[in-house]
Formats: sequence, structure tokens, C-alpha cells
Amino acid sequence: MRLLASIGYVGVNWFFVLSGFILTYSYAGRSFSSIDFWRARLARVYPAYVVSLFLAAPLFVYFCFHTPLASTHDWIAVMRDHMFSFSLLDLLLMQAWVPAAALSINPVGWSLSVEAVFYLLFPVLLSRCSTLSRRALILMLLGLSLASLAVSSTYVMLSPDGVARVTPTLNHLFWLNVIRFNPLVRLPEFLIGVCGALFYLKCPISSRWATILVAGGLAALSAVTLYSRQIPYPVIHDGLLSLPFLAIIFGIACRPSWVAILEWRAFVML
Repeated sequence: MRLLASIGYVGVNWFFVLSGFILTYSYAGRSFSSIDFWRARLARVYPAYVVSLFLAAPLFVYFCFHTPLASTHDWIAVMRDHMFSFSLLDLLLMQAWVPAAALSINPVGWSLSVEAVFYLLFPVLLSRCSTLSRRALILMLLGLSLASLAVSSTYVMLSPDGVARVTPTLNHLFWLNVIRFNPLVRLPEFLIGVCGALFYLKCPISSRWATILVAGGLAALSAVTLYSRQIPYPVIHDGLLSLPFLAIIFGIACRPSWVAILEWRAFVML
């Protein structure tokens, strides 16, 4: 359990793949305007996001100005020195574009900054990807997965930040923050969800394959968890599990009999 908790950051990878899948499942084949889509996304996400910023801001400001900072906390000092400009970026959901600002005020908000770009691009992405054949979608899924791995693997091989072993606590590294938070670097994960949903809609498969897909995805997650200390952190962080996560989502979408458990009232309420 401790090993699994140590790679909890892959939850964002899951979130990006799931987001692409659900949006495509909901909007593919429908006639909708981009303006209406963007308005619906803004109304659903932004109010709660702003509330979270205002709740987190006092603690963030106190931490920045009243807590002794160790040498490894230079990134917090940068946020303190650029508090006003970084706050504006947070309010505009643009912090993920600036590596030093990505974790400001409410650190987990960077993922919604990335999602905002996905939402902006989604109508065009859906229109283009919807024309792909089943074979092309499979090739896209493989290519997108390799693209994510290529970026993170290149970082590990070139080590542009000059650090031999990168860990999740090194939040001051410029190029590490680029590959972790930049929306264009994370776009393949969202697109894997989009292409996966289109393949699901174009090529429905028997529910008897569902459990195999879910089990395969969970097996891959277990293997990565077990060997997480041997696999470079940037590789795990950026899309290594995108296809296994898609397999889990795809399998559940096929509605095997046991998935009815997720429809119990207690789960729905949660």
C-alpha cells in the first residue's frame, strides 16, 4: 500500500485519460457548438476551482512568508517573490504554462490549468479524430503512448536539470516542471482517452472481454507499482500507464455483470 501511495501522482494521468474518454463518449455523434461546450465546462469547473483557491490562499501565503525555507525550497521563495503575477495566472487557469508558477496557491490546481487547454481544443480534436478508421485509431493510441514516453525518456537520458536521480520532491527543476505540467506535453494522455472512446463507439466488443481488459490494466499498474523505485520518476509521471488506464476504463464501459456494484446507491452518493 505504501508503494502504491508513493506513485499517487499517476492519478492525474488517470484523470486525463478518463476525461478524454468521457467527453468523447458524451459528445461524439452529437451536434454541438464550441461556445456551448466551453460555457458548460466553465460553469462546471471554474466556480469550485475559484473557491478552492480562496480557501487555500491564506495557508499558502502564511507558509511562504512565515516558514523557514530550506535550500530545497527555492521554488517556494520564487512563488513568494512573484505572488501577484502568479496569483493572476492561477485565476486565469494559466499557471501550468509557467513552470515556476504551476504549484502556486493550490498546488493541485495545475491539473485543471492543463484541462482548460484540453477543453479549449476538444471540439477540434473530436472533429478530426472522429474521421479516423479503427485501424488508424489503434495506430494513434500506440503513437500517442510512445510520444509521452519519448518526452520523459529524453529528459531522463539528457538530464537537462543536471540531477542524477529525480524525485517528486524536486519542485525547483525547470525542465522537470515543463514535462510534468506543460499542457502540450500532457496532451497525448487526453488524446488517448479521446481515441479510446472513439474506438469503443466504432468497435463495440463483447462484455466477456471486459474483465480481461480490467485485469490486464490492473496487472500493469501493479507491476509499475512494484518496480516504481527502479523506473525513473518522470517516465511513470508522464503517461507510462495511459494505455493500462484506458484498458480499465474500456473494460468497465463494456459493462460486465460485476460492474453493477458501482451502481449501488452508496457508491452513487459518494
